[in-house]
Amino acid sequence: MSLYYPSARVSLTIIPAGRDLLALGDEDKLKLTDIKPVSCQVKSNDLHTADTFELVLEESVFPVDPRVIQTVSVAIFMGDAGGINRKLDTGQGDEVILGIVDDIEKNFSRTDKDTITLKGRDYSTFLLDTEWGDSVYVDLKGPITEIVQTVLESVPATRLMRAVSLFDTEPTFPDAPKSKSHFIAKSGASIWEGLSEISARIGAIVTVRADQVIIRPPRTADANAAMPLFVHGQNLESLAVKCEYGQHTTSNIVVRARNSDTFKTVVGRWPTKAKKTTTAQKSRKQTQTAASEKTTSFSIRHPAPTVELLTEIARQVWIRHAQQKLKISFSTKEMRVWEAPQSVIDAGTVDEAMRNFEVTRLRNGDSVRIHIGRQTRNILQKAVNDEQQARYLRQQGFAQSVAAELARGWRRIDSPMFVVSASHRIDEGGKYSLDVECENQITVDI
Repeated sequence: MSLYYPSARVSLTIIPAGRDLLALGDEDKLKLTDIKPVSCQVKSNDLHTADTFELVLEESVFPVDPRVIQTVSVAIFMGDAGGINRKLDTGQGDEVILGIVDDIEKNFSRTDKDTITLKGRDYSTFLLDTEWGDSVYVDLKGPITEIVQTVLESVPATRLMRAVSLFDTEPTFPDAPKSKSHFIAKSGASIWEGLSEISARIGAIVTVRADQVIIRPPRTADANAAMPLFVHGQNLESLAVKCEYGQHTTSNIVVRARNSDTFKTVVGRWPTKAKKTTTAQKSRKQTQTAASEKTTSFSIRHPAPTVELLTEIARQVWIRHAQQKLKISFSTKEMRVWEAPQSVIDAGTVDEAMRNFEVTRLRNGDSVRIHIGRQTRNILQKAVNDEQQARYLRQQGFAQSVAAELARGWRRIDSPMFVVSASHRIDEGGKYSLDVECENQITVDI
């Protein structure tokens, strides 16, 4: 069992009312650093929704009347302090979120200390909430960074943001016909939508980091790239799986073709043979629809059909029919998990030394995997029904809900998923928790 010392620290920059944001000096700002919050929560949302945060602070560490504040910027740090007397290192710039406070609320208590609650969003809100004006025209000539910077400076809400390129060689829009050398914003579209479309035309991606609009090349998926592994599922507090479309139980596929030399019909089918069914599985089959039980067959023309060839065609058709979009949500209290590439997973050599990924780094768009280890996989394969699988998993230390979900469909879960949102929280008791929603389109096999 791993032992963690969850810690959170907050830095605030307070700007009093009446100050000109475009001409601020250090003397106009009140900076509060290294504050320990009562509790805090940071949620990384999907790409079209700003990341959000909620902080609860003791009133004594926030000595400013909210009525005289113009704006408050926030930097939140979360992580494992590494010891009971150690302090979280906030000097590396590894903030979980940088954002702006939208709401300040004072909470009074008769039995405990009064607190201040701060709620807000990250800086991407300036791009997501701000709409283009009517008939906005952007001339697409020159480096992409200059074009994005010009757009940012033309809108009051984003005037203080700056464009930064991560390209080794600055992308430049090539000469193009007049009809393609400009961009006209759609009425009602956000600045984010416009910049995303402009950048996509030159093969770039835009993201927001604090007050910077980052222009970067698209990340390609490396087949052997390391990814965070929630190995065995034993560190999961809860697990829920939902199929968006397709069906896990698919009809049998039969493909026929006539051999022109022998005039005999060759047949290929998938699945190639019926699986043995237990009493519990038979009872489930009785509840399935007739459509999922029937055999789907069709004929094709082929100059030299063989059983092997037609079986492969049937298998590919079956996989198409079984394609699903899985939505998976899970929670954990772990602060560090394994990180390994596919080659290590296939070789079964995942070990404790690979437990080096700090889950507070998890964001939307990241890939994760709920990996079913070899020992657990053997248990699942040997069990004769879902009930026996779930019982064995509970004996191995799995939470009851996690064991039940894995028993129902562990083969579907054991594949890379993409994070849609990740919510990090440290509560008043100093306990860390992570709630993740992820999805992927996968195919199932037998």
